[in-house]
Amino acid sequence: YICRIQKVPYVITPHGNLSFAKERSKSIFKKIFYYLFSRPYLKGSKGIIAVSETERKNISLSFPDLKEKTVFIRHIILREKYKPLDILKEYSISKEDLVILYIGRVYQLKGVMELALGYEEFARVNTRSVLIISGPDAGGLEEVRNYINSSSILCSRVIFTGEVAGDLKYSLLEKADLVCLLSKSETIPTVLLEAASFGRVVVCSRECNIQSLVKSDGAIICTRD
Repeated sequence: YICRIQKVPYVITPHGNLSFAKERSKSIFKKIFYYLFSRPYLKGSKGIIAVSETERKNISLSFPDLKEKTVFIRHIILREKYKPLDILKEYSISKEDLVILYIGRVYQLKGVMELALGYEEFARVNTRSVLIISGPDAGGLEEVRNYINSSSILCSRVIFTGEVAGDLKYSLLEKADLVCLLSKSETIPTVLLEAASFGRVVVCSRECNIQSLVKSDGAIICTRD
């Protein structure tokens, strides 16, 4: 707004906010907001920066008038210095256990329930493993927790940490053997890039849109079934 008033050139990075996919909640309200408020600012910008090639293509298809000014610039991860924490001791995890980690909001769009169901099948034959679910409740925690508590296989093998950041977040990524994200819709999940920066194995859904990581053998794509 200030840039437009003072006629200062500006660029915009929507970071997924121009996606009206049905998987995302309240998409109709996003459309109304876009046409009433966002559109003039986007049209008046000098450029629009997409954070993934998929986002660039989607913007170009959905808004042809913005195609010429939309470019894709790769994400860069600048990892902060952190103090390593003893995650195994903190959560009473054996050194022999395979540590599977999820970091993100806990709700339907992120596929946390599907992850729990998949891990339950995995844990039937891989008894030396734990699943750590880290992140704030965004409406899906109760359902996931109730299912896990009702499962004789999962109840002692799933750890909920709540929201994590800083030293704890980086220590979890450092200690994890596998980082999973089965989202139904993403622009680009920063946590997977952070996991790759630690050399962790990444398993994710195709909808996570990290094709560049897959091409460099940094991630494994799975089908959401």
